[in-house]
Amino acid sequence: MPLDPRGPHDLYNAHHAIRRGMTIPQALPPKSIDGEKIMRNRHFVMKSVACLLTFVFCYFNVLWAPAQAALVSTAQVVEAGETERTRARLHALLDRADVKAQLESWGVDPAEAQARVDTLTAEELEELSARMDELPAGGGSLAVVAVVLLIAFLVILLTDIMGYTNIFTFTR
Repeated sequence: MPLDPRGPHDLYNAHHAIRRGMTIPQALPPKSIDGEKIMRNRHFVMKSVACLLTFVFCYFNVLWAPAQAALVSTAQVVEAGETERTRARLHALLDRADVKAQLESWGVDPAEAQARVDTLTAEELEELSARMDELPAGGGSLAVVAVVLLIAFLVILLTDIMGYTNIFTFTR
């Protein structure tokens, strides 16, 4: 027979109550709530909540990295503006009808040349801008053709070095 958690004193009183004519459910006091079981359940719930919160915090920390900020110098802002202005100048040059005709006569697609201008770095754009500024204002079509050729050569060379094209054998 398993031990009753109500203790021997309660059973003794129940025995005398039954002898006096009471039924068993009336004679036995209700079982007391086991404090250890409550603590185990509470510990389980707290541990589950702690694990869930740890998972959620780790998940969101990895998913969304904290924002990072840095100071931007005036020189960086000016340089970015200069780069975009030079790039716009090159695009305007490549949009001209005579330049497009010359590119097509060399077998270069003008749209591809426009796309390759977008891939030039700031240093390359600065070099091209310096060369374009050195040319005389009314230099004629020969100077324009020379600049366009230089731009096309640099763009094709750059894409060949990066491995996008396979035109020049000396870049390997």
